[in-house]
Parts: sequence; C-alpha cells; structure tokens
Amino acid sequence: MLCYNTSPFPDITDKEKELLNQYAFDILDNRASHAGKTMAWMYNPNTMPLDLRQAHQALDEAIEKCYRLQPFQNDTESTNPKILEVDNLYRIGFSSAPVEERIKNAKYESTYLFADVKLLESYKVYNWNADKLELFLHKFFANACLDIEIENTKGQYIKPREWFIVPFGIIQDTIKLVLNENIFDYKYDEKTKTLKFKK
Repeated sequence: MLCYNTSPFPDITDKEKELLNQYAFDILDNRASHAGKTMAWMYNPNTMPLDLRQAHQALDEAIEKCYRLQPFQNDTESTNPKILEVDNLYRIGFSSAPVEERIKNAKYESTYLFADVKLLESYKVYNWNADKLELFLHKFFANACLDIEIENTKGQYIKPREWFIVPFGIIQDTIKLVLNENIFDYKYDEKTKTLKFKK
C-alpha cells in the first residue's frame, strides 16, 4: 500500500501551470525514450538515466519556486542563520535502524544540527562494511565538510562532522562510482565542485 501526505499548493498563474505541465511531459517523453526498460530500472539510483534525472530535477525546482523565489538548497530545516546561508548542504551517514526512525527526533540532536531534516535518498549496503564506507565517503568529501560550531542544550559547543557542502548530483555520482568500484580513480575538487579523474 502506498500512502501520501497531502500538501497545500499555492495559487499560481496560468503561465506557471503551463510550465509545470511541460516539465511533467518532459518526464514522460524521457521515459518513452527508454522503451523496453522497466520503471524499476529507470528509477533505480544505480541505473537511472541522466536525462530522466535531470527532467525530474527541473520539475522539482519549478515546483519549489511556486512556494518561494529560491529553491530549497539542502535537506535541513534549520533556523540557524549561519546554516541557512549554506547552499548544497547534505548529511552523509549510515544508520543500522530504519532511516525514518533515526531522523524522527532530529531537531533534538546535535548530529542533525538541532533541526528537522528531509530524507533525500538512501541505499542498502551489500559487500561493504558500512562503517568503513561511511568513513571513506567522509574522507572523500573532507575538504567540503561543514565548518561550524553549534551550542547544545548544555551550553557546550560541538562541531558536527557528517555534513558536507556538495551538490546533490555529485553525491549521487559518487555513490554510483562506489557501487561500480571505480571510485578510487576519482577525487572531489572542492573549488570546482566536480569529480575529477586522478592522473
């Protein structure tokens, strides 16, 4: 059974409605261009075609702009002004418990910056030690680690180490490289925010 939470949608102009329709049809056209492939294949993070992913991202951004001028940039709902200033901020971590269960009290935990968070993507780990994989990804993006101190409820200042300022698409591409075992041939360039092949 699938359940969906309803969300109020703002009033938009006919031009905006037309634009959203066009983005939706772009997704359908992209699906049609992969005739013979199953929906499971098209929406598997490891096999999803780039054109289909980009079509969905375009629609997502257009919908977000119906709510505010700037699209949502990260997965934290923090009210900390220092954090709100940061674009492309994502947490990369491992959980042995169901992720939804793990993040339900995020706003009370320093590891989640004392804020509610949104789950954007998750992966099941096979043939990898999950702790080592998490450590590897943290080292891979070390130069892009969020550098901030936040105060907890006891007045202590802590430095979260699992948040990274990296475009979400780069994180997805990195996971793909991990899965096909080509990751060791690449490095993350924090200045250009791209993956670069090691010479």
